[in-house]
Amino acid sequence: MSKEKTKLMNIEDLLYEDLVLFDVEAENSDELLTNLSDVLTKKKFVKNSFKNAIINREKVFPTGLPSPGVKVAIPHTDAEHVLNSCITIAKLKKPIKFIEMGTSSNILDIELVFMLAVNAPKDQLTVLQNIMNTLSNKKLLLELKKADTSKKVIDIIKNNN
Repeated sequence: MSKEKTKLMNIEDLLYEDLVLFDVEAENSDELLTNLSDVLTKKKFVKNSFKNAIINREKVFPTGLPSPGVKVAIPHTDAEHVLNSCITIAKLKKPIKFIEMGTSSNILDIELVFMLAVNAPKDQLTVLQNIMNTLSNKKLLLELKKADTSKKVIDIIKNNN
């Protein structure tokens, strides 16, 4: 299951087909983060503490991005809650409201979520920066939105990194 390496700088090292989820539904961001955390807990990527940590962090440090074409959120939390690093990609059935990063009240309708679980504190910032660079590409985001299989989603990301 795990693809752990000593260095986790590349996004593609953190992608797993079974963590690319389609038509994900939730009433709000808390419910979404709960559901995604439960998937990672069952698959032994994160500790039981991950769920509360990521929900609480999102309240204090929102992760919604007004990215071009498709609005994205990149929720994440501290490495101490992670067993095996990964990125969960959730394509939402209908947009969910997240607060924009760097604001306390600007609401964005998020369509795509990249939930980061990184177990090495030194790699977290690098992975976050790499994701943000990737997500600033409007063409890539629109391709991701249209992709209909996990393999296509991962290939799009790999081919644009």
